[in-house]
Amino acid sequence: MSEEKKETNPILENKVSVPEVTNETPAKEQNDISKLVAPGVKKAEITKKSSTMWNIYAIYAGILLVRWAYSWEGFLTQALTAPVTSILKANHLQSILKTLSSILQSIMFPTFSKLSDLIGRVEAFSIALVLYMISYIVQANAQNYGTFVGGQILNAFGDTGIMILLPIITGDMTNIRNRGFYHGVLQLPMIINMFCTSIAVDPLVEKNWRWGYGMVPLIILVCSLPVMIGLVYPQRKAKKEGLFDEYKEERRRIIGDRTWGQTLKFFVTELDLVGCILLVGGLCMILLPFVLETTWGGWTNPRTLGCLIGGVFTWVALFYWELKHATKPVLPIGKWPNKTALLGVAAMSANTIGSSTNGLYLRTYLQVTRKVSPGGAARLVIGFSVAAITFQAITGFLMMKTRIWRPYLFSGICLLIVALGLMTRARQPDSSDAFLVVSQVIGGMGTGLFEIPFIVSVQSSVPHEDLAMITAFYQIGQSITSSVGSTIAGAIWNQLLPQEFAKHIPGEFDTKKIMADIKYATALPDDQYAGLKIAYGNVQRKQTYIHLSMAILTLFLTFPMKSFGLRNSKRFEEDPDDSRLNESPSIKDESLDEKIPVDNSSATPDRDQEQKKEDVNNLSLLQRFKKYLLS
Repeated sequence: MSEEKKETNPILENKVSVPEVTNETPAKEQNDISKLVAPGVKKAEITKKSSTMWNIYAIYAGILLVRWAYSWEGFLTQALTAPVTSILKANHLQSILKTLSSILQSIMFPTFSKLSDLIGRVEAFSIALVLYMISYIVQANAQNYGTFVGGQILNAFGDTGIMILLPIITGDMTNIRNRGFYHGVLQLPMIINMFCTSIAVDPLVEKNWRWGYGMVPLIILVCSLPVMIGLVYPQRKAKKEGLFDEYKEERRRIIGDRTWGQTLKFFVTELDLVGCILLVGGLCMILLPFVLETTWGGWTNPRTLGCLIGGVFTWVALFYWELKHATKPVLPIGKWPNKTALLGVAAMSANTIGSSTNGLYLRTYLQVTRKVSPGGAARLVIGFSVAAITFQAITGFLMMKTRIWRPYLFSGICLLIVALGLMTRARQPDSSDAFLVVSQVIGGMGTGLFEIPFIVSVQSSVPHEDLAMITAFYQIGQSITSSVGSTIAGAIWNQLLPQEFAKHIPGEFDTKKIMADIKYATALPDDQYAGLKIAYGNVQRKQTYIHLSMAILTLFLTFPMKSFGLRNSKRFEEDPDDSRLNESPSIKDESLDEKIPVDNSSATPDRDQEQKKEDVNNLSLLQRFKKYLLS
């Protein structure tokens, strides 16, 4: 193939790398392999181009329905977890369940994102859907806590697939300008479920909690049909029109036909199976001892020490493998020269540590200290989620119209910091319900303001072929830090609560029963119950302080983030797709992070740079901050 033909071949635009299959591949074809589009990415591009208006509406409607079903499951099981673990006499072990799920999610996010690039979005979504449905059948039939945990572990696989593929599909179908709007609007169905599940949870606990888990498979299956049909139809249409033929021919010419062994090696390399095993092994051995330390016999117990030492060596092996041997690393930290995406991941992950620490036992805490039902506890904290989702949609719309993002990001984090300051007092047992609800609403408003700018900046700072990978990395960061936060919460809860009980509860009492059974705790005599509330309040305050400190860290991590093209109106008119992120002719001002068109006929780039720096130096500090904020 001539070089001229290669340059104009549309098949070779926006390529991602595919590892070589044989050692005999010529140098020219190795270069072709490095530029070949992954099959799933190509399917996504053709699906978008082949979709009609009604087809796109069907996809968005399907995503809305899946979001509704997914949030129904999430809010319902979240409200059911405390009473169900209490029924199974394992309420104090909630953090183990959360930690294990988060650890497994950390490896399944990149697995499903890469799988969607390799085999297609619909195919990967179907696999996740089957695993998701089976997991809830297992949980609904669990007779003990061990089986229940097994169902939750299986759920981590399916749940992760759905969680990662929905934003990937949304990113495929949108551009930078409207991406935040759709990310926000598609969250709105969750508001309905917040109120419905808080009403439904009490009758389910009283009559048969298993129905809460048993209804989920049927609901998610029915709600997934529109989005799957909406994605399959344009693909079948494109195949009939021969839109895939040229790509298949080019791929066959470069790669050739693989044997089963070569195909297996290809998938193991692409999914970085070795890296995934090391990652989950290291997380388990490092984090679980913090939750199970008291059960295992303390920090000097050989099992505890062995796990920690093994975890350290596993992490060393992981970093060595990722840096030296992994072709497609599960943690692609050095892949993108633009650090905005990585800073966005780091900032959101820092906040996730705080929110996981602060929120894991919150409903249990409210049920014990305020003697409310599971539904009542859900209604007390529901304001946070309602405000967050509402302000996500508002923020996405404002970003689309104003083409700015930093003001929403900064104001949201600052508002969350204020709310957490209020929560240190509002969540105490003697504070009013109204004060608690107001603090939750303010925190939700702040969270809604900064979550959309974060996800849009992360997805829009890389080329389209890397969208699935960076979205997975964004979710990995939150999953790992969620497991860290859950571990911190479990360590604080299981180690500090017994100490607080000893200080504040008079007479004889059974610490294990209090922590494992909510009904036993609330049935204590008045004098012991009063001391119990003080003990719980002190521990809850410490967890809120951790979230507050992590929110401040989140704010500092956002300052170095660069603009990602939101204000470049010419780019949206000429290239609504964001796959050619850095092709617009412009010069980047490092100080203000703003792109300014250059007239090459009258000035050289070096001279223009010098002039711009001189203009910047003449601005006042307030003017420079304003330009930075609005860039």
